Amino acid sequence: MTITIVMLIPEMGQHIQFYLKRQPVKEEKPQMEQSIKMRYAFAMSSFGRMFNPSGITLEMRELCNQWSKIEEQPPIGDLYLVDRYFLELWKKRNEPKEKN
Repeated sequence: MTITIVMLIPEMGQHIQFYLKRQPVKEEKPQMEQSIKMRYAFAMSSFGRMFNPSGITLEMRELCNQWSKIEEQPPIGDLYLVDRYFLELWKKRNEPKEKN
């Protein structure tokens, strides 16, 4: 995107043009996508506290990604409860899902 600005230089009595180059304005991301990113970061931070950032596996990242896209809410309270919640999800990841 280029913006043209015309200025009057009084000493010369002339109009001059100069150009400002700007990056195109990025479209705002939908609120839902932002919410998913925040939930993913929240889950990842819990695994980081439990296993240290260098100990987070690809499988843990995938679990965080899956969790970020569902509507299930973590417990409200201190971080210990949140970490226990994600640890239980981690332990149950390979259990067969119940069918109703």
